Amino acid sequence: LPAFSRNEMLPFISGEGWEEPDLVIVSAGYDALAVDPLAQVELDPEDFATMTREILTHLGHGRVVFGLEGGYHLDGISEAFAMTVDECIKFVREKELG
Repeated sequence: LPAFSRNEMLPFISGEGWEEPDLVIVSAGYDALAVDPLAQVELDPEDFATMTREILTHLGHGRVVFGLEGGYHLDGISEAFAMTVDECIKFVREKELG
């Protein structure tokens, strides 16, 4: 991930005092895309797929809700959102197959 590493992301969901929640709600700000006209975070759609996979794998369960909360480039949002959903589907299928 160009803007941050796994080590920077995962402490938020595993640090001291962390207890595994029944449900995780992610505010998925697709305005972090490099193609977004307002933000300057420079993420690619693949980065959202990677973050999704990291969160799901780290938690070990699929009880995660992704809420769309930002983004102003419709094609970019569509691609990144599709990659997010694809990772969720892959995760659930892998869990079902054991």
